[in-house]
Amino acid sequence: MPNSKGILLALGVSGIPAVLTLAAWGWRAMVLTSLAMTAYTIGALIAWSAAQRRRRCDEARRSASDITVALATELASGANTKSAFAHAVSQWPPPQPITRLESVWKLSHSLGVPAAELCHLLARQIRHEQDTGAKTRAAIAPLRATGMLLLALPLLGIALAYGLGTNPLHFLLTTDVGNLNLLLGLLLQGVGLWWIHSLTHRLEEHR
Repeated sequence: MPNSKGILLALGVSGIPAVLTLAAWGWRAMVLTSLAMTAYTIGALIAWSAAQRRRRCDEARRSASDITVALATELASGANTKSAFAHAVSQWPPPQPITRLESVWKLSHSLGVPAAELCHLLARQIRHEQDTGAKTRAAIAPLRATGMLLLALPLLGIALAYGLGTNPLHFLLTTDVGNLNLLLGLLLQGVGLWWIHSLTHRLEEHR
């Protein structure tokens, strides 16, 4: 979700079109334009934030896998177990739970299992999660494409209406029927995008 800076950015982006519509069609048009522009900007910020979160998770998994393999190699070569684990913990990427590496340490000490073997098992598990995540993203890519289409269709419809020689913005912003259509369209579009975002998020979290 966008933070307060993102919301302020959304309000700022909506400022210029709002001022233009105020000059052309009055206060009601300005309020509706601000609402529409803010809603679209927040939607774009949510999509960008989700993409950044996915990228950070992927990078953290790759880093965790590399650190675990390096740790296994160190331990297999006879390095001091305590110092090797301490070094790995200091490099462990934050989005990945550190308890996974701590569990390897505890199991090795309590059961006497070689820590290098447990590290290799953990690295394989993390790589398996990477592969599963990539397959999940590929499976839900059409759903995300549907969300982008849902976001773009109203804008394409307005452009098409202008191409046919009409003035859709004047209708949407200055007439009662147009205002109702605009508000209802924004509401339905927002519900649809929220549903797609929550569905893809749940699928990624429970893969």
